[in-house]
Amino acid sequence: MIGQSLSLLRAMKANTAEKWIEERASKYGPISKLTLFGLPTVFIHGQAANKFMFTSDTLNNQQPQSISTLLGKRNLLELSGEDHKRVRGAIMTFLKPEVLKQYVGKMDGERLALEKQPVSPNQDLITSLLSIRGEDNASLLSEKEIVDNVMLVMTAGHDTSSVLITFIVQLLGNNPNVYAIVTSEHEEIAKSKTSRELLTWEDLTKMKYTWRVALKILRISLLYLVALERP
Repeated sequence: MIGQSLSLLRAMKANTAEKWIEERASKYGPISKLTLFGLPTVFIHGQAANKFMFTSDTLNNQQPQSISTLLGKRNLLELSGEDHKRVRGAIMTFLKPEVLKQYVGKMDGERLALEKQPVSPNQDLITSLLSIRGEDNASLLSEKEIVDNVMLVMTAGHDTSSVLITFIVQLLGNNPNVYAIVTSEHEEIAKSKTSRELLTWEDLTKMKYTWRVALKILRISLLYLVALERP
């Protein structure tokens, strides 16, 4: 019933899931059977297997019942074949670098509490998904697909940037010298802008020391998590 569930979860917590997968493939080959989260599971590994999984109509992608209960049955993790390709393409339309660069100003605008701006297709993920049209100008995604995949993106983002920011705040609080340098870097950027002028992608590229701090935190936190998993 439990099978390899706990060892996989430990690897995921320690950010070593890729190593877990490689070791299993090395020991049992690219195709093997196992039990995960109470379900009989087929393990397939490699580029060809990945392409087969997401482009073939032979197999159906299925997550544990708890995942579909939380995120809905039309989220990207539950889809395969043409449905997976269609929904993934719609989500990636919003996640393209040129769109994310525009979003820097919007996030800063929330801080400044500016008056409501005209709605654009790239205003936010929901607006982007609603605006995408298929043949005959029909909506490319159903309402349920939009809801389920917005929840998926929110869940995916919860344990990434939020955790990094938490560790950064902790480090800055414990290291006045680092805090002073980061603050100085941000103040220099602020001096070059008016009180109502929004941040841009170019402003973010000037935060070189801040970025080095973020990378250092990622290395430290990863080593810390790995150390916790050692017997």
